[in-house]
Amino acid sequence: MPAINEGKACDAVIRRIEAREGCPRSDFSLPEKELHQAPVEAACRIGDKLFAFEHTRIEPFNGHIQLRVDALAHFKPIEERLAAILPEAESLHLVVPVRATQSLKKRQVEPMQQALGDWIIQTRPTLPLVPYGDYRSPMRGSGVPGVPFDVSLHRFNSAAPGGQMFIRPMFDGNLAEERLTRIRRAYDKKREQLAPWQRAGARGVLIFEEDDINFTNPLVVAEVLDQIEQGSTDRPDEIYLLSSVVKTPWWLFALRVDDHVYDDFGVWGDSLLELDPETLSNVTGR
Repeated sequence: MPAINEGKACDAVIRRIEAREGCPRSDFSLPEKELHQAPVEAACRIGDKLFAFEHTRIEPFNGHIQLRVDALAHFKPIEERLAAILPEAESLHLVVPVRATQSLKKRQVEPMQQALGDWIIQTRPTLPLVPYGDYRSPMRGSGVPGVPFDVSLHRFNSAAPGGQMFIRPMFDGNLAEERLTRIRRAYDKKREQLAPWQRAGARGVLIFEEDDINFTNPLVVAEVLDQIEQGSTDRPDEIYLLSSVVKTPWWLFALRVDDHVYDDFGVWGDSLLELDPETLSNVTGR
């Protein structure tokens, strides 16, 4: 499974709040590990204010994290096979249904890999070599023996040297509705855990983390958050999104602080903070 970055995510947000408040943290504690009756993941004082922190990794739809793990095992051998024969200046994109291999039995995986790899090798020379990102002329593979799902293959001039094949998952269904359902569930759970601290006078801080390059970005998360919080009064005081999709840098986005809703997530906006994860402390041990 992808790494849990709870401790570093909390440290990143605490550092941002320290800079804003002009004060260092003090009285740091781990209520969850200390079996506190209201077990949030971290708490501390910054200046004269008490803060409570909850972190959760979010998915664009239920089961996405496990599907990514499975896809790595299922498609990586095909990527490696193709990388060995592709010219340096060429890349292939294989578009597959996001749940393509979800129902495969273990005994079906290796034959699927062999059959799909063979089809790609046979099909590639028949495709025009087009500018990178031009998806207008795919070769569709339907009914490939041994491959129990449809695919499409695209052949590009590579954006960078190194001849590679990339898997591009395609979602079939109402992604917006599934994203809303999944993030609402995470939001409600963490909101309930923060609520006792807020009633006792602490500021409740919710930290979302995402590491999905295909279906998630700060804009769509902010839009979902706006829908979830419509008319709500019982909500965290501050909400952040940590993007750990690449090894370095990470990006921390402020989504809402009190009633201020951030809507500019670019490098010139005041939401974004770029981070080197190596400089962050794992303050919760997870």
